[in-house]
Amino acid sequence: MERIRRSTSLLRATAESVCKLFTLLAALFLALLPAGQLAAQSPAVVTLVKAGRLLDPRTGKVLAPAAVLVENGKIKEVGAPAQVQPHAPAGARTIDLGRATLLPGLIDVTPTCCST
Repeated sequence: MERIRRSTSLLRATAESVCKLFTLLAALFLALLPAGQLAAQSPAVVTLVKAGRLLDPRTGKVLAPAAVLVENGKIKEVGAPAQVQPHAPAGARTIDLGRATLLPGLIDVTPTCCST
């Protein structure tokens, strides 16, 4: 019985972590959405996103720590923060996701994944 309680507790903690990750990804998506809409009207909108890790879906490798430079809603550069940050222009918006993991290509996240 104790084993079942521990397993249930672990599953609950994992579900909470996944929910937090999806929330961070949704925030990132919403932060980058206006950049794509305003690209035709205004000068380049540049956002630097920093995170604890980035999972490369093509290779399966993890980059830690990671930074992504986004210009007009399109990824311009990916790498270590020390490598990418110097290429961000002055005044670029910075989003620091702390220890979160970025998952490029993850789309169509729905809030039903977070229901308990």
